[in-house]
Amino acid sequence: MIPPYRQTIHLKAEHVDAFRRLRPSVLARFFQEACIAHTEELGMGRKKTLDRGLLWVLANEHYKIHRFPVYDEEIELVCYPGTMLHFFFPRYLEIRSKQGELLIQATAIWTLIDEKSRQMVDPQEKGVIVHGQENGTEIPPSLRVVSSLSLDKEIELKATYSRSDINGHLSHLAYFDASMDALKNPEPPLKEILIAYKKELRFGETTKLSYGEEDGQAYFLSPEVSLLLRF
Repeated sequence: MIPPYRQTIHLKAEHVDAFRRLRPSVLARFFQEACIAHTEELGMGRKKTLDRGLLWVLANEHYKIHRFPVYDEEIELVCYPGTMLHFFFPRYLEIRSKQGELLIQATAIWTLIDEKSRQMVDPQEKGVIVHGQENGTEIPPSLRVVSSLSLDKEIELKATYSRSDINGHLSHLAYFDASMDALKNPEPPLKEILIAYKKELRFGETTKLSYGEEDGQAYFLSPEVSLLLRF
């Protein structure tokens, strides 16, 4: 089995929100950075992908939060690949406290697209292969979220300079921040995040995110994304 990627992080002010809990978008950034770092370690980094016009993109993410780590807490992040599914690369995350308490579990599905055509490519044809396996403790990937609520509110979201990433589209982190900004009361801690990415929002483009809240759940839907927050 491939050794997992491990990182110890001491949470600073820049990592937490007004309630001194790890910010959801920073949690997603930690997961993204761990995936990238481990892919580099495994020899499937930028020389095999970005430098050849291939972009890593997310298909979906699922986070289960047992307890949010807080300001000044030391956490250990463990990230490892799952079994490759033709076009798709599962990645798993666990975050534990210094004492070993399981705080957060996450599953993400990654895929590769061609930088010019923006179409998915067969990674094996490009020589991009990541061997991995499951250990039985993983949470399932997120599926497309279907709202049972009336989505009577709306956010305009633009892929501005500060919100766009290396792939030339709206960073997935922007959806985490925009959804948290829209909540009536963001103080109750999140228990679960499910997000599916349907299409990209290219640099300079704008979309409208419809949303609604009820009974400890908040749904956010647009042509580009479906997102569910559970409290």
